[in-house]
Amino acid sequence: MYKNYVQTIFLLLLLLVPISGCGKRGLLFPPEALVPASVSDLKARQIGEDFQVVWSAPSKDARGATLNDLSGFQLFKRQFKTGEEDCAACDDSWKLIADVDKDYPNGVVKIESPDEEVPYGDDFKYRRVTRVGNLFVYTDSYVSIGDNLQYKLLALSKSGGVSKPAVTEVMKKQEPLPSPMIKVEASVTGVLVKVISHSKDLRKGVTYNIYRRKTGESIPFAPLNKTSLTSNNWEDTNVEIGQTYYYSATTVLKTSAGEIESVRSPEVSIVFALPPLE
Repeated sequence: MYKNYVQTIFLLLLLLVPISGCGKRGLLFPPEALVPASVSDLKARQIGEDFQVVWSAPSKDARGATLNDLSGFQLFKRQFKTGEEDCAACDDSWKLIADVDKDYPNGVVKIESPDEEVPYGDDFKYRRVTRVGNLFVYTDSYVSIGDNLQYKLLALSKSGGVSKPAVTEVMKKQEPLPSPMIKVEASVTGVLVKVISHSKDLRKGVTYNIYRRKTGESIPFAPLNKTSLTSNNWEDTNVEIGQTYYYSATTVLKTSAGEIESVRSPEVSIVFALPPLE
């Protein structure tokens, strides 16, 4: 009997050997290898009447290793009036507003929206996501003044992994800021940009951003200045003689409800040349 028992155990071990070496890799890699890391730089801000949501693609998986199979993102939003029931932890408070393909972000994004007015389809709303380098930019035009809103983003892998959510702060839509006007002129060291504000519309703590492009270029996503300008006068010293530049500016205000930025001012062009000697 003991001999039969030993033989039975031996046979079971023989059967298990090919299973462990059959080429199936499911147990050779930890589950984190299939899951993208959470997006670390998700931000949202109000620009004019719209909200702009910006993020970059994660380059690592949940273990910290290089991520090679990122497929895209899912962007959610919850929106509520002040005084309404607020439950950030409730799944039904969040609505999917964009399903973004990493390799085709500029394509039309189709999201079901039966509870909203639909401008272009029967039961679908069509929106676009813009990619600027490694940044993804989503513009949300469906927010009313006074509404509170928050965004949540998931990164997805081709193997089916889903990252931990990245979440913005709760923001409240404010009255949009007025756009400034600008004047430009050449100096010995660069181009002087003067921002002209409408004094009756100014709010305490207002600053400015300056944007620039060359002929044939689109308006850049990021301003020239690294931090918002507290002065109405600013000089662009990174210029070339004979080059045409197009400048615009925005009004910026940081509040407890988030950052607000106006739409850009009308562009003003200048061909940079050294001023004549007097």
